[in-house]
Amino acid sequence: MKGGWHKIYDGFNEEALRALYECFVKKKLDRKGRYLEYRVAQWLTRRNKAIDKIDIDKRFPKIGEIDVVGYDKKGNIICIAECKARKSKASKEDIDPWLKNVELMFNESKEKLQEAYFVNVAGFTDGIKNRMLEDKKITKDGKLIVSGLAARLIKGAIYIGKLTVDIYFCEERGKNKTDISVGFKKIDRL
Repeated sequence: MKGGWHKIYDGFNEEALRALYECFVKKKLDRKGRYLEYRVAQWLTRRNKAIDKIDIDKRFPKIGEIDVVGYDKKGNIICIAECKARKSKASKEDIDPWLKNVELMFNESKEKLQEAYFVNVAGFTDGIKNRMLEDKKITKDGKLIVSGLAARLIKGAIYIGKLTVDIYFCEERGKNKTDISVGFKKIDRL
């Protein structure tokens, strides 16, 4: 969305303004989890300045639906997020399919995907960290190895190494926070 916020909001009807208030000020959770997806999308655009466009609930053949997809100015997929607006903590049964989707999205993005987020409002079980430490495809600094050795030209130099995607586990902070930019905290990147 381009333009000043006042100008943009001035064009909204009352129903749209009420939804924005419930989503961003009250931090309510709707039935479909869409409000959480909107908050995550806004948070990601503030966190990653390379994001030029966002899609919500984007469907991809062979992968399915990705909750939040961030694109750079060239239209490359550089960031994705899985958002869970439920009352139970995420477990390894939630994380394993997500990690597979991250790998699939890396290939779908023609190796441009840089970051992947798993956001759950209720947090994560204690077994998540152990699961990540046991997985040989995840480095100690929180990168998912998505490809074996590869050569790439980066800023005029040839880089030979494993291709990775930064992965983050996040949970939404308390509902009383009004500053959206600090509305999520990253869990340890391992």
